[in-house]
Amino acid sequence: MPKLVDHEERRRDLARATWRVMTREGVGAVSVRTVAAEAGLSTGALRHYFPDQASLLLFAAEHTVERIGERMAAELADRDRAPIAVVQGLLEQLLPLDAEREAEVAVYFGLIDLTRLAPGHQDFRSWAFRESRRLIRSLVLWLAGGPEPEPELLLSTRTRGAEPLADPALEAQALMLQVLLDGLAVQGLLHPQLMDAATQRAVLRRELERVAGQDGSAAGDRTSG
Repeated sequence: MPKLVDHEERRRDLARATWRVMTREGVGAVSVRTVAAEAGLSTGALRHYFPDQASLLLFAAEHTVERIGERMAAELADRDRAPIAVVQGLLEQLLPLDAEREAEVAVYFGLIDLTRLAPGHQDFRSWAFRESRRLIRSLVLWLAGGPEPEPELLLSTRTRGAEPLADPALEAQALMLQVLLDGLAVQGLLHPQLMDAATQRAVLRRELERVAGQDGSAAGDRTSG
């Protein structure tokens, strides 16, 4: 009897092979040929699942988003902490605080850089910006006394952004927090000895305290004046 193939598991295996190529050789090294060799398949077999580089990279990115989303859901499930501590744990999943997250951040920025040069990848760049903004808006709103985010929507390939927050001060806070996170990720990746994990965590904590009004000012005050 012919061997049955779990096609979804095969796709995930190929996503992992794509990740190994990216982390070892860079995003630009990803191709049908290199990933097929990494996975031990023929190029023809791989093209059955992913016909070109763009589809390979997109699926690998989606696989990574799912992995980060699972870590975030675990953070949110730990309810023995104040919201600000939970939000800290959630956003730390996006920073290069250990080898796994450093690889994720490096590949993310590699993909973003690739989208500047390859029109076929621009959907990923747009999605990444919208999804990051949606996530941060929901967390800022929670710190301001709004509803707790839904675990399945913390970071998901199924969402398509969100409307600006009704309070202009909170919307400004969300923008500044997003910029801060991007800056921490870049500095942590490029200068890990100067911007180590402890420093990244401390900077993020201070910003979240300001967003939540725990620095002696009301939430949103620093966006006015």
